[in-house]
Amino acid sequence: MDTVIIREARLEDLDKVFALVNELENFSLDKKQFTSTYKANLGNPSISYLVATFDMEVVGFVGLYISGLLHHAGKVAQIQELVVNPKFRSQGIGKKLFLEAEKIAKQNCGLIELTSNINRERAHKFYTDKMGMKMTSYKFIKLL
Repeated sequence: MDTVIIREARLEDLDKVFALVNELENFSLDKKQFTSTYKANLGNPSISYLVATFDMEVVGFVGLYISGLLHHAGKVAQIQELVVNPKFRSQGIGKKLFLEAEKIAKQNCGLIELTSNINRERAHKFYTDKMGMKMTSYKFIKLL
C-alpha cells in the first residue's frame, strides 16, 4: 500500500489508538486510565508512538519504549504494542510500522524485542519469518 503514511502519533489520534489497542488486547481498557497514560507517554522522549494512516484514517499503531536494562548492559528497544486494523491486515502496514520503529531503535539500541500473546500464532510467524526475529524467552505475568 503505497498511500500508507507512518507518522508520530498525536493527541487527536487518541480515540483511534484506543480502539486499536483494545483490538490488540481483545477487551475494552479503561478509557480514563488509557487517556492519562497516552497523554503522559506522548511527552516522554524514551517512548515513540507511531501511527499508520491510509486516506487520513489511522489504521495501525506501534508503541516503542527505550530503556536501560541491566541484563543487556545497555539500552533496549521494546515494542509493547503493534496492531493493524483487521480490515487492513496482510497489506504490509505492520511491516512498515515495525521497520519505522526499528529505524528509531537503531539510533540508540543494539537490540529490539517484543512480547506477543501466546495465542497469536500468525503474529509470531510475521515476527520470525518476515521481520527476522527469534523467539528466545517466555513471559510470565501475575495480576495484582
